Amino acid sequence: MEELENKRKEYDRLKIKLDNVAKKKYGMDNYGGFPSKEKFNLYIEENKNDLENLKLLREQIRQLEWDLMTPEEQEREKEVLRLMREKREGKRH
Repeated sequence: MEELENKRKEYDRLKIKLDNVAKKKYGMDNYGGFPSKEKFNLYIEENKNDLENLKLLREQIRQLEWDLMTPEEQEREKEVLRLMREKREGKRH
């Protein structure tokens, strides 16, 4: 449980840092939009390592959350994901 909280704190810290950089240096607005495709691509290129770390932290958090679930909670989660996938694919209304 402590490991999960530590990962969440690290993720939040890095996310805030990247959001601040994006707003100040690249002109990102409050909705996550950039003024141009060029600014967005420049942001991605110049912050590649931090963005990769953010992605890795997000994956680690998901795995820790999954590992902390009971088998019943995991089954419910699988069912919810299955239903969402079916709805997205147009198999469910």
